[in-house]
Amino acid sequence: MSEPKRVTIPYRVPYADTDQMHVVYYANYLTLFERGRNELMRACGFTYRELEAAGHALPVLEAYVRYHTPATYDDLLEIVAWIDSFKGVRHKIACEVRRDGHLLAEGYTVHAHVDSKTLLPVRPSQTFLAALDVPQRRHEFSHPSHTHHHCLCVYVCLPVSPTVIPVTNRPSPCRSITLFDPAAA
Repeated sequence: MSEPKRVTIPYRVPYADTDQMHVVYYANYLTLFERGRNELMRACGFTYRELEAAGHALPVLEAYVRYHTPATYDDLLEIVAWIDSFKGVRHKIACEVRRDGHLLAEGYTVHAHVDSKTLLPVRPSQTFLAALDVPQRRHEFSHPSHTHHHCLCVYVCLPVSPTVIPVTNRPSPCRSITLFDPAAA
């Protein structure tokens, strides 16, 4: 199997991204991951705008960040993103944030391919799959160890028929949260 396409984009940390301790606020790393995902899709020739125009969306099902070393104001960062796995309607985008080649944070987001009107899972179009040049890999999404105390992990549920089902039922110190409950709507 060929090596997945990777993109690396530069990002200079503005003061607005830092907290009172003068380091990049922990949740802002997920924004950096989103920048990487956007540019990865663009580099593959298929943008979020084109995906939305086709009536599809990619909600985040799971997010994980492991922090190694903090970034600070005015650091020039490299955001690296690649498609780690793709199975059915789900795909996992892995990301790293580096400064001068040194790893500061790493993690991933898992997305579902859904109809933007119904929010129900749908298979990605062949155009989307061809643009991302992703073979369908038949394996479970691997879970990094959650023993590290500097992780942010969120599991969410997607509406499926009239009930909400968890995306994962793996034991984890993280909790599943419901973002939308169709029974309450």
